[in-house]
Amino acid sequence: MTESPFVTTMRGQWRPMARLLGMSMVFSVSSYTVLAFVVSYLLVVRGQAPEVAYPSVLVAILVGSAAIPAFGALSDRFGRRRILLIGCIGLIIFAFPGYLLMATGGFVASTAGQLVLWIPVAIFCGVFPATFCELFPTGARSTGVGVPYALSTAAFSGTTPLLSTMVIEWTNSDIAPAAYLVLGAVVSLPFLWGLRETANAALRQ
Repeated sequence: MTESPFVTTMRGQWRPMARLLGMSMVFSVSSYTVLAFVVSYLLVVRGQAPEVAYPSVLVAILVGSAAIPAFGALSDRFGRRRILLIGCIGLIIFAFPGYLLMATGGFVASTAGQLVLWIPVAIFCGVFPATFCELFPTGARSTGVGVPYALSTAAFSGTTPLLSTMVIEWTNSDIAPAAYLVLGAVVSLPFLWGLRETANAALRQ
C-alpha cells in the first residue's frame, strides 16, 4: 500500500514544517490586521466617519499592495532571510507608532499609520511565498507548505480581529492591539533568525 503524502512529508520534513508554522504567525497576524481589522478599528473603535475611514484604508491597501513585488525583487537580490528579518524587527519597532497615528484621527494620520504597518506586511507578502516553497523538495512542497500554513491561518489569521478587539476591552487602550502584533513578531523572530538562505539557490528535487 502506498503511504499517504501527508505521512511521508510529516516523517521526512517535520523540521521545515515546524519552522514554517513558526514563521507564519507574524505573517498571519500582521496581514489580517491591515486587511480585516483596521477598517472596523477606524469606524467602530475610533469613531471615524465612513467618508474618512474607507478612503484611507483604500489608499493604504493600494500603496501597500504596490510595494509587494518590489520587496520580492529585493529579496532576490539581497536574500530572503535579511529582508524578512527587516520586516519582523520593523514591525516590533513600529507597531505602536502605527496605532498611535491611526488613533490620532483624520485622513492623513490614519493613512500614515496604516502605511507604517503595511511596510512589514508588504515585505511578508512579497517574500514569504517563495521562502515557504524553497524550504521543501519538489515532492513534498505542496503538503509541506499547505498543512502548516493552513494551521497558521486558522489559528492566527481569522482570530486576529477578535483578539485585537478583546485586547482593547481588557486594557481600555485603543493602541493595545499593537502588542499583539509585537507578540506575533517576537514569536516568529527566532524561526526567521535561524532560516537557511534560499534566494537564488537551486530548488531541491
